[in-house]
Amino acid sequence: MISEEKDIIYRLMGKFSGYWLIEVRKLSSFTISAYRDSCRSYLRYLKETNGITASKVLLEHFSREFVAGFLKWLNERHLSVATVNLRLTVLKAFARFAMDEEPRTWECLHGVTTLKPLRHPAKKKIKHLTKPQLKTLFSVIDLNTRSGIRNYMMIAFCYITAARVAELTAVKLKDIIRDGKKISVRLYGKGSKTRIVPLEGERFLGSFESYLRLFHSSNSKDDYLFYTNYRERKVRIARSTVDTVLKKLGARAVKIDPNFPEPLHCHILRHSRAMHLHAEGMPIAYLRDFLGHSSIESTSIYAWTDVATMRRELKKVKKLRTQALEKEKNTNGDPDTIALKLMGGIDLNKNVRILWNERLK
Repeated sequence: MISEEKDIIYRLMGKFSGYWLIEVRKLSSFTISAYRDSCRSYLRYLKETNGITASKVLLEHFSREFVAGFLKWLNERHLSVATVNLRLTVLKAFARFAMDEEPRTWECLHGVTTLKPLRHPAKKKIKHLTKPQLKTLFSVIDLNTRSGIRNYMMIAFCYITAARVAELTAVKLKDIIRDGKKISVRLYGKGSKTRIVPLEGERFLGSFESYLRLFHSSNSKDDYLFYTNYRERKVRIARSTVDTVLKKLGARAVKIDPNFPEPLHCHILRHSRAMHLHAEGMPIAYLRDFLGHSSIESTSIYAWTDVATMRRELKKVKKLRTQALEKEKNTNGDPDTIALKLMGGIDLNKNVRILWNERLK
């Protein structure tokens, strides 16, 4: 019986991580890596807290009680709520997969699917760069070196397209789409989803064309847009290289602006672009498509209003109200009518109207 349980759990885990995540869910390599890390973390928990090595893991070790203990263990290690919930999401996904594959596992695994994720603390404002901080970032890049020019364009491209780091590093020359003077780029997002993002801005486009002439004179369509040279070959720039470049430049920017977000990473540039577009009036529904979100709920995090935006919008409202009242005054000079407008259209009783008229005299 024990041998049979081992066979079941090994077969299910192998099929889950080797087939279901890749062929059925079609998740990105980074997401698959995160899922596998969660599974390894769970096995480490079983070994450290219960003395159960990987070779001794049985189906019963994936019960609700064990998984609840795992969440407590993660909390004690002071991991973030997001990380703990990700680990739970993976185990719940595995439990649902296993129950579909082997209905006899239902009794043991069903309880796992009913575990609730941890509640997030009150949401903080999205960490992003203001436009002055964006200028500061570009100012600390050394454009006298070839790597500096590449880094400048890589950051500008990341901001303009709001690309995730995996999307940024995957772009090839064949993904650049030209339609006359208009240029767009095809990005490969999560779950093998693609989207086309327009490249905008006269200054950016001029710099982009210069970058292509300098770094891609051969114009080989299979070359990566951003690359490093390895044994005289252009190879895809590593995610770790992008992270290192941004952290170093962010550290320089902090010396100029102590409020500069640190550490700087690709997603801060993505957040910055989203915040700026929304502040400039792009509707959330359009922003969702621009960012490649599958749900508008993911995009709603950008829909908070800062004080500057509030003041600007209040000025617009005040201006529109003044224009409306001036128009009303020109067509109907009755002070009572104007008073009603000023009061937001509230109907005043006779005595109040008399008092208001006296005030306006």
